Amino acid sequence: MVYKICEKLNPNNCDDATVKVSVYIPSISITKDGTYVDTNNDGKTNIGDVVSYKFVIKNTGNVTLTNVTVTDNNAVVTGGPIATLAPGATDATTFTASHAITQEDINKGIVYNLATATAKDPKDKPVTATSTDPTPCTTCPKDPVCTDCTITELTQTPKIALVKTASVSGTGAKGDVITYTFAVTNTGNTTLTNIVVTDPMVGLTITGNPIATLAVGASSSVIKGTYTITQTDIDAGKVVNTALATAKDPKGNNVTDISGTHVDNDTPTTTPLTQNPGISVVKTANKTNYDTLGEIITYTIVVTNTGNVNLHQVVVSDPLTGLNSTIENLTIGESKEFSENYTVTQTDLGNETITNVATANGLSPNNVPVSNSDTVVIDRAFVLGCGTIVVHNAFTPNGDGTNDNFVIDNIDDTLCYPENSVEIYNRWGILVYETKGYDNNNKAFKGYSEGRVTVDKSAGLPTGTYFYILNYTAVGLQGEMIPKKQQGYLYLTR
Repeated sequence: MVYKICEKLNPNNCDDATVKVSVYIPSISITKDGTYVDTNNDGKTNIGDVVSYKFVIKNTGNVTLTNVTVTDNNAVVTGGPIATLAPGATDATTFTASHAITQEDINKGIVYNLATATAKDPKDKPVTATSTDPTPCTTCPKDPVCTDCTITELTQTPKIALVKTASVSGTGAKGDVITYTFAVTNTGNTTLTNIVVTDPMVGLTITGNPIATLAVGASSSVIKGTYTITQTDIDAGKVVNTALATAKDPKGNNVTDISGTHVDNDTPTTTPLTQNPGISVVKTANKTNYDTLGEIITYTIVVTNTGNVNLHQVVVSDPLTGLNSTIENLTIGESKEFSENYTVTQTDLGNETITNVATANGLSPNNVPVSNSDTVVIDRAFVLGCGTIVVHNAFTPNGDGTNDNFVIDNIDDTLCYPENSVEIYNRWGILVYETKGYDNNNKAFKGYSEGRVTVDKSAGLPTGTYFYILNYTAVGLQGEMIPKKQQGYLYLTR
């Protein structure tokens, strides 16, 4: 700066004179740059990791500064003070600082930080400056309180893990209850809030939602689910499903995980259910023995599902009667009944028994074969000690209770002699009596006319000689029917 001082002393004789005047400007600047340090080298931002700061101090004034110190609102500063700092001089090594990362920092995703440099000018007056960031984060939100703060961005990795376990009450039968426990774990590095578990399985009831907050590394199993086992589940042999955990990170974004059997998988939870497929076959017959060619035996076959799963493609067979039928579906406890007839053959009469086996073969829902059978044995009625047919050819139908009927010994034994017919003629060849199934009692000749020729049926036949014809069948040793015939005179005396 130049002053013309002569003008004031002698305006008429003034030579130019230059006077230099120095301006006193004490000034200081500080820059602060933060670097994240993964203290334990685990690749994640954790509590206890640090932000390391470097400071560059510069004397931006024109006077020497002394006793330069640095303070920080969010870090521990080491180093200094700087005894003197000449004008224009820079110091980048004396001061360092570090900030131990807190959970609050991670939840914010940012560490805000401001440092202050303080020095003395030659007049022992303080000179100060607040730090600026030489590498500012242009996308990071500013701290509304500290707009000039150094911003160090932290990596947020919000994660949640859901493990679903099952416990079955009872034996795992239809109507028993499966209780699910949903264990949610915060496996990330930020606090999670509003944790909710959902499950799409129809019939499942969930309680315990929501969990308000879950700290890093914390787990909670307060959310439960209950489900009642159905027949469809038992037919499937298991209950399989997955659930979903949804939470909010500090920025309000959804954090989700599909349930697994461990925190590191999404394997569906499988609850095995015991299948006990079973089937019964009960076969009965309407008689216990047989003795006649052409005789009809009726068999009843009842097939029942006795297991705990539905059956399908149940084939019921009975080779003796020719039964071969398929039941498409047989539910638990359900029965199907079949009635089959069998006609006794000549071969059967030559055997001692008729053996009949009915079988049912079906499939469980998982196509596991199941079968059962039942056998009925019917004995042939042996004719043992058959009495001889003896015709008593004289009787006295006088009502005294003795010898009043025409008697044929053993003709009423239908096992030995299943069929017979009797005809009686008078001496003139007129039929006076005839019947089938003569039995000496209900069907017996008692001296009255029962023939087809007009004879007084109310009056007893006169004393005299009559002629009888007896036709009957006898059962042979092989069960064959042997026709026989006897005839002769009959004497009726009153």
